Amino acid sequence: MIERSIKCAFTLFLWMVAYGGGAQMVLLGDESSEVERFAAQELKRYLAAMGVAESAPVFELGETADNRLLAEAHLDQSCDEAYLVQVESGRIRLVGRSERATLYSVYHFLETQGCRFFGPDPLDEVVPTIDSLDLELGINVYQPVIGTREIGGGPPPGLARINAVDWRAKNRLNRAFALRPQLGESSEEKAALNQGWLKRGGTRQWHWIAHNFGFMFPEEERWFERHPEYFALYEGRHRKPGSQGKPYYGG
Repeated sequence: MIERSIKCAFTLFLWMVAYGGGAQMVLLGDESSEVERFAAQELKRYLAAMGVAESAPVFELGETADNRLLAEAHLDQSCDEAYLVQVESGRIRLVGRSERATLYSVYHFLETQGCRFFGPDPLDEVVPTIDSLDLELGINVYQPVIGTREIGGGPPPGLARINAVDWRAKNRLNRAFALRPQLGESSEEKAALNQGWLKRGGTRQWHWIAHNFGFMFPEEERWFERHPEYFALYEGRHRKPGSQGKPYYGG
């Protein structure tokens, strides 16, 4: 017990050094993840941009001991993206059922204070300058109605793909089929894109939304002989995959 208390106190000290003491403090658990640390950095960055970093109350973020009990009491155990925001006197608690949900709670809180993330370009963001945070004591629980949320497409011309990843996380979109490693990308580019997703809690793993016939029927030749009606009808007859000398792309 003494050893754990010393460890927790040391961890708290490190975060006070990194994020400031007193009104600027963001508390994390003693085994905080990379996603939770990124969420804390984002919270501090936007509070500073709004001009309220010095006057803001203490924030307790992610899997602290008290937040864990709060999440178990109020969040649906079956929804990994549910999160809550609790405002107490002098303290705000932000926690989700998963690391990604905790990051979502940060962006949700920032939106309640007037921040808007309209597009992937930093110029598309609205970050107001305010005198103080607009807070009301109490607890609010949020749970997405749709499990997998996606807007297709990559970044606009001139922007890196990581900008599009960042924008999706800020808008609680948990999947982006277009923002996956592409042919022709270097291993460094693929690693950077993957790390960008991981730092934001990863993405929802789901089946391909198109070009998926080959996944559904991997043995096309055998299936064609048994069920030609499953395959494309062209000029009055069903066509075997790759027939007429044309490549078959599984679409």
